[in-house]
Amino acid sequence: MKTVLLTTFQQINKMINYIGEKEVKGFSETGDRTPGGSTMVKVEYVDGSSDVMSHTRYLTVVGEEKLDATQLRDKLAKRVASMIYGVLHEYDVKLGEVDFVLDNVATLVNGAIERATNHKFGVEYADQRTLIMINNILLEANNDGASPTGSGSDSKN
Repeated sequence: MKTVLLTTFQQINKMINYIGEKEVKGFSETGDRTPGGSTMVKVEYVDGSSDVMSHTRYLTVVGEEKLDATQLRDKLAKRVASMIYGVLHEYDVKLGEVDFVLDNVATLVNGAIERATNHKFGVEYADQRTLIMINNILLEANNDGASPTGSGSDSKN
């Protein structure tokens, strides 16, 4: 994949771009797409770190000024909220239906998170998860053989 260091406009105007507080070095397409068809990109930062995100998100959060985490979240939230507001218009949602529709969006998101988490645990329902399963996942995440609390099966007494 070709890395795009700067757009022509950015090169001409010597623009420096940021996502949050990190200076963007460039981005490249990953070859993946979102369910809606947006290209996924790998953003590379001057500090050597990187993030993968949709190009749509990239275009929303990239800017010429540094933003703290709250400002970055607000910038994204305002854009997404604006898009959802537009969809509500397209479906001619009545005022009495707005809260119900938005509650359903939250329910869909939370349901997807729950199913993904259960899949990660290898169970069908949340109450089938065990503390041993959780500890094993956290041990894997820590990658140092110690549980996050330093107690339990990994105690060195």
